[in-house]
Amino acid sequence: MRAGLAGFLALGFSTLVLAAPPPVTSFTNFAKFESMKISPNGTYLAFTRHTTEHEVITVLRLQDLKPSTQSHFGDRIDIWSFEWASDSRLLISPTRRFPGIIAYKAPTGEIIGLDADGKAAELLFGAAAGKMQTGTRVEQRQSVFAAARVIDILPADPTEVLIQTYGYGIEGEFNAVYRMNVRSGLLKKVAGSPVRNGTFQTDFEHRVVFVSGEDRVGNNNLFYRAAESNEWKLLASSAMGEGMVWPVAPSGQNREF
Repeated sequence: MRAGLAGFLALGFSTLVLAAPPPVTSFTNFAKFESMKISPNGTYLAFTRHTTEHEVITVLRLQDLKPSTQSHFGDRIDIWSFEWASDSRLLISPTRRFPGIIAYKAPTGEIIGLDADGKAAELLFGAAAGKMQTGTRVEQRQSVFAAARVIDILPADPTEVLIQTYGYGIEGEFNAVYRMNVRSGLLKKVAGSPVRNGTFQTDFEHRVVFVSGEDRVGNNNLFYRAAESNEWKLLASSAMGEGMVWPVAPSGQNREF
């Protein structure tokens, strides 16, 4: 009995010793597949993956899992995040990688529009997004020297989304929420922030109702506005280092968060 147990333990030990350790690349390489999202009506599946030079977004038709498009946006340009604005239109936030650095990326603050079939790729928001406007009364999108991100999709109006802009630490017009057309990039202002670097939150009906951030002396403030009002009211305030109240998400249709 003891001999048999000793042989079993020896065999187990030798198996452990002989097992090849995982390669270093298992811990340092990018994941084979990354973000993955289904379009609102379930027509497409989009996901991101890395090549040696750039990050690719692939769109498959769910019916037969055949590729609809594989698109990238340049060497060392990765995809920070993406959203389905509608069942056929993607909005992509790019980020830049730096030579010799894998772990760190810098979001560009731009928003790119792309159709599910790979067509109609447009830089919709950013410093380089402006269009020349000469000899026409048709409104064109303009360059905006700020960063932005998509904060809400509008199911009732798939031609627009809500985006938040950031003014790089300054107060003023660049820290705001806009409705952005997902094809033209045209902006319509919805709300401005009463605090520096305000972070906005929408409710269950996709209305901008909260904004939180720091005042000029570093206090954490949370403001609320009723859906029928444009006036922000202070809801909670705390001194620097004493924590803060931060609404995460709506919990239902009765204005609870």
